[in-house]
Amino acid sequence: MTMSELSNRSGVLRRTIARIIDDPYCNVSGNVGLSLSTTMGKRFEDVFIAVLNPELERLKFTKENLMLLDHLIESQGIKFTYSTYMDDYKMNISTKYGSKRRVEFFGNFLIDRWGEPSLKLIDFDLIKRGNLIPEKERKIWFMKILTVCVEYAKNVHLNSVMLRLQADNIWLTDPQVSFEKLLKRVNETEKINQYFLMGYATAYQLGFRFDDFTTRHREAHHDFWLKKQIH
Repeated sequence: MTMSELSNRSGVLRRTIARIIDDPYCNVSGNVGLSLSTTMGKRFEDVFIAVLNPELERLKFTKENLMLLDHLIESQGIKFTYSTYMDDYKMNISTKYGSKRRVEFFGNFLIDRWGEPSLKLIDFDLIKRGNLIPEKERKIWFMKILTVCVEYAKNVHLNSVMLRLQADNIWLTDPQVSFEKLLKRVNETEKINQYFLMGYATAYQLGFRFDDFTTRHREAHHDFWLKKQIH
């Protein structure tokens, strides 16, 4: 069906149809959308989707955005590799030549466009290559990478950064609990809890705070989200 045929059959002006074709994020009224979809023999929802914020729809882990992230992280003496998916709103990330480094990073990042636009650091794992490597070295890496994530989110105009940390065998019945109370329930001999405490202390220095502190149980672990608001 040509544009002219679609215009004649639907009663929608040709220039309106041309505008919709040229700009996939343009506003379309319900009447116009229904007329076009019916004429094409389609359901409305098969042709049009609701977009709350077109600018956020365009925000992805694009080549340009990843070049910015490269610039920021390489200033810290670190190089990343990326594998994007979910229409480039989500990615797996790791250090280049990680097997040759004393500390290796693995992460899973998401740009959350619903509600307050934020960068979610779903996985943020730093692995030491040997027991002789001091814990302080891993903490320095944690600080460097998290600082870069905050700077990156600021540059791409996101409102916040969310960091997920996990702890092991912490059973909470109260929906809100302070970190001081939490410490009393953490078995510090568990490696995952040692990393949790290190990550919390480091993130706290950068202005992260507990967000919606409701325990999220997943297998043997519990998820705790820390949030930094970007102004």
